[in-house]
Amino acid sequence: MTTIVNATASPQLGISAEQADLLNQQAWALRASDTAQALELAEAAQRAAEQLGYRPGLAQSMAILAYCHLRLNNYEHAREHALAALDLFEQVGDLAGQADALNTLGNIYSGLGEHHSALEIYLQSLALRRELGDQRAQAASLNNIGNVYYHLADYPNALESHRRSLAIKRGLGDEQGVAFSLNNIGNIYKDARDFEQARQRYHESLSAFQAIGDSYGEAGALSNLGEVYAALGDPAAALDYYTRSLAIEQAIGNQSGVAESLLLLGQLALAHPGLPAGGDALGYLQRALMYAHELKAQELIYKCHHALSEAFERQGDFAQALEHYRAFYAAERIIFNEALSEKTKKLQILYQVEASQHEAALQRAEAEVARIRNDELAAALANADHQRAIAEQASRTKSELLSISAHDLKNPLNAISGYADLVLMLLDSDSPAREFVEKMLLAAQHMLNIINQVLESNAAESGHVNLHRRHFDLSELAATTVAQNRSLAAQKNQTLRFEAEPGCFVEADDLRLQQVLDNLLSNAIKFSPLGSTIDMRVAHRPAGITASVQDQGPGLTDADLGRAFGKFTRLSAAPTAGESSTGLGLFIVKQLVDLHGGQVLAENNQPGPGSTFMVVLPPGPGVAP
Repeated sequence: MTTIVNATASPQLGISAEQADLLNQQAWALRASDTAQALELAEAAQRAAEQLGYRPGLAQSMAILAYCHLRLNNYEHAREHALAALDLFEQVGDLAGQADALNTLGNIYSGLGEHHSALEIYLQSLALRRELGDQRAQAASLNNIGNVYYHLADYPNALESHRRSLAIKRGLGDEQGVAFSLNNIGNIYKDARDFEQARQRYHESLSAFQAIGDSYGEAGALSNLGEVYAALGDPAAALDYYTRSLAIEQAIGNQSGVAESLLLLGQLALAHPGLPAGGDALGYLQRALMYAHELKAQELIYKCHHALSEAFERQGDFAQALEHYRAFYAAERIIFNEALSEKTKKLQILYQVEASQHEAALQRAEAEVARIRNDELAAALANADHQRAIAEQASRTKSELLSISAHDLKNPLNAISGYADLVLMLLDSDSPAREFVEKMLLAAQHMLNIINQVLESNAAESGHVNLHRRHFDLSELAATTVAQNRSLAAQKNQTLRFEAEPGCFVEADDLRLQQVLDNLLSNAIKFSPLGSTIDMRVAHRPAGITASVQDQGPGLTDADLGRAFGKFTRLSAAPTAGESSTGLGLFIVKQLVDLHGGQVLAENNQPGPGSTFMVVLPPGPGVAP
């Protein structure tokens, strides 16, 4: 779980964020051992966080509720809470929480049998965990991705994902994780019928479980080895491993494991009557059936009756054979009906998911139609001022829709980046396909940069940017910005020159102003000829502290000067090296400067070619006018 911060309190309600956090912590601790109790605690945390308006705590409670509902196979409730958690984690900027919520969402779709959807979501989670550098979480994501490929019978990709997970676990010293990964790899080889490779991995897994004293894991590895040796035609070795597995299962009191081991021993004895235990097939199978009935394990009951029917038939006891065959058939019908019921339930959930998505889209469309009709009616009745207000509302709505669209594009682009990263890891270093995949990755990253600019411009335009002001020298910030852009200018053989007067202090948000200066400087580099010179100057002026960028480009037309800072405005000049332009950079500059109470000006150089963009900011306290 991610760390909870930003605690608040509400004396009027008698609750605090710390109490919500404590409830979440208690719920998380009980999630596996007492899921029902964990559910109650998480719901209490949810109520407390909602009353407080405490979004980090609410995000955590939603994530825990999703996890608990998934454990209880309540897939629809799990999905609703996982999506709510994901949205809240995005709002509070918690990347680790987003990655965890995506991972839970992937588990939900995997449980519903929607493995392709699960794979896409797991890849998004993996991309975030890579960004955070969380090795342990990356190993878990790769393990989940490997399991999806395994269910899809894509054994090469399943092996690659589990091997990468294994490598990370070894680097972390996660001995139990290593043992489970080796076992998973053995399962893949076994299903791919590469029994020799499966045998080797299971032996490594067995040694790892023994080294850490994990008796459950050791018993499972021994049983797996028994199955592999049976498949390799070595029933004596299979008998040895099954017997050792049974002894451990009995010692630790794992009734289910005892029943499984007895069934495997009975099936082996039935297939190989010449073994030392070959004459005891009935004994093994009858004991297995007894345990299966105690456990109410229908699948085990079904298998035991089937094997017993065959065993009695071989002995010539056809009455008993028929009785067990009838019991086998009855158990098979129960299993089939349960599976059909479960499948139907999952299909109903998937249908409800699609229906709710369709209904939400329909409601949005109807609301949009109603809004447009209302706008048209208002426009027909309103005066010029009212019409201007409608136009402004339409612009805001367009920006909101654009922001929503841009936001919704981020997850698919992250998935594309994740797939591209995965493909690059699978390709050899000299593969000719690497160039195309790298281009695909660069294109996705370029698109993400554009989306981030769109979101940034909308936030600035709507006033949703919070400034964190501090007292600092603008000259130092400008010098840093110039240094960061020198390599970009060098690619076009351009010279960056910097001049600054001392003591140019301002009271401003340094990160936002660096964004302003970086946009102006990168624009100058983009539109200036190769080999030209670009100047940045910081100075005291009567109007305030100024930062200017002067280039040697083609300059601005009269039309350009009138619309230079408009949204999505492309000026008459074209980038000199084929660079792309969104038309948002100068718009963002103006919005951020306006928020600081400053001005941004544009003019053509006189004399000489090019143009100058100047930012004027109020001087900070203690700066002489």
